[in-house]
Amino acid sequence: MTSHQKLDQSLPIYFNAEEVAERLRKSKRWLEGVLAEDKRRRPCEQLFQFHLRHGRTRLWTPEA
Repeated sequence: MTSHQKLDQSLPIYFNAEEVAERLRKSKRWLEGVLAEDKRRRPCEQLFQFHLRHGRTRLWTPEA
């Protein structure tokens, strides 16, 4: 195993909104609607805010 293989295996995998919606078998618009509705709740009641941001892009890991 080379150091590059080790490095590649340790990097997290990120999915954008389109990829997450596809994995859920829903549309991107549906996902954005669910996230917007959830964001209007109080912070302690939010259920779906498990994404990271890279600029304006939301990113998710498989664990999230």
